[in-house]
Amino acid sequence: MTEFGNTQDDLYLGSTIEEIYENDPELSLDNALENTVTMELLEDVLHDYWEGIAADSNEIEELSKSDDYKLYTVKVHALKSSSRIVGIMKLGDMAYELEMAGKAAGNGDAGAVDTIRKKTPEVLAKYRSYAKIFAPVFEG
Repeated sequence: MTEFGNTQDDLYLGSTIEEIYENDPELSLDNALENTVTMELLEDVLHDYWEGIAADSNEIEELSKSDDYKLYTVKVHALKSSSRIVGIMKLGDMAYELEMAGKAAGNGDAGAVDTIRKKTPEVLAKYRSYAKIFAPVFEG
């Protein structure tokens, strides 16, 4: 069975923000509107989120391969917060796990470094999937 929130070409999630949120169980329009108050502001915030996916994910990917756990932690914290603001709750939770691993890695926890190296690609794949999911709303 196909899950929503992946990047398969045949996956239909919609062409409006409302349709996308309605058709993806990993998204919460209620949470997004609680944070942004109006659909107009949600659209603006979501557009900024969408525009930053490529650059932000590439930066997090590079940091995950470095020893700069402080900056890595800051970047995944921002991903967690921004994802939760726009109602992408599962991704926010996944980024939180990386944030905690980044803090622990910064304190010399070798297991946390392993967690970063193992789980960052999965989190970034999910993050990058939203570029395609929201493309019908923001492209063109």
